[in-house]
Amino acid sequence: MQHIETKGSVVRSIAVLKILARRQSGVKLKDLASELGLPSSSVHRLLQVLVQEGLVERGDGQLYRAGAGLYHLAWVVRSQFDLAHLSRPFLQRLWRAWDETAVLAAYNPASRKATVVDAILTSHPLRHAIDAGMEIELPWGSLGKCILAFLPDDEVRAVIATASVGPLSGLPLPPRKLILPELEKIRRDKCAVYFDPNNDVAGVSAPIFLRREEIVGSIGVTMPSVRRNRHDFDEMAAAVRQAALELTELIEFSSKS
Repeated sequence: MQHIETKGSVVRSIAVLKILARRQSGVKLKDLASELGLPSSSVHRLLQVLVQEGLVERGDGQLYRAGAGLYHLAWVVRSQFDLAHLSRPFLQRLWRAWDETAVLAAYNPASRKATVVDAILTSHPLRHAIDAGMEIELPWGSLGKCILAFLPDDEVRAVIATASVGPLSGLPLPPRKLILPELEKIRRDKCAVYFDPNNDVAGVSAPIFLRREEIVGSIGVTMPSVRRNRHDFDEMAAAVRQAALELTELIEFSSKS
């Protein structure tokens, strides 16, 4: 028994999640309250909040177990270590095909930005500097936009509302009435194509999912726009989509193993 009567709700909620994470079959409310040393009514209030957030699921009767949201959080944390390893062969395949920079980015829900997890740079001397750990604003570029397109509507609105100016152009974001049709096209095409000759950037990216539903990142090929016409972008888009699909399937398999 943990006896956390004097602790705040955050500490109590963490204690609940720790117990449920260890008991995959679930725990009854009365047993959970007994183990925590708290009244059942207090534990019930904590559980209601956690259920609403998807971190806890309620089964038959008063049985509670870890929810899909908790497993997703665990995967997001683990993915920072595993995603680069899983994606390497796909990045190498894209890099070998075009000798342009192949990039993998992971979505960070807390900041509503993406982070470069891994990149293989082109051998061309004219190239953009892209390093692991670099943050990507979602409304600009193919890597960010193909993540933004698959976020829930409320998160899309939040990203657009808080966007400042383009990291390369310094220009403000276009109006929503122009952005939303572009995001819809990305959803239809399952990839984002970006071409900005004013800032010498071009690229093609496709989304990566967990359980084919939750967007976790993007994989793509990026280059200076002056080399855009050297490549068949339809062929490149098809290859990037295929790489994203195969990586999504590999992530699903790895998350179950």
